[in-house]
Amino acid sequence: AVPVAALINAAASEVEDYARVVPATVPDSEIPGSIAGDVVHLLAELLDNALRYSPPISQVRVSGVHTGNGGVVLEVSENRLGMTETDLRVAHTPLQA
Repeated sequence: AVPVAALINAAASEVEDYARVVPATVPDSEIPGSIAGDVVHLLAELLDNALRYSPPISQVRVSGVHTGNGGVVLEVSENRLGMTETDLRVAHTPLQA
């Protein structure tokens, strides 16, 4: 079994901008070794996406919680570049035929 924190660290080591990845609250749990490699790869892909589409000086946080059925849910969160205020106003303007 592999600790969740170790999985997060392994996934972060696979991305170019790993220094921006910050583990937040992570459950003290373990993942079966038979799926650990797949989980690391999947998490690395999510981290890479979050890093690519967030401001270059922002952090990407990984947090997790226990589920009611003995599982663990991990969340990757970041601050997207997103739309400007003007773009948002235009997008929310009703279409006129």
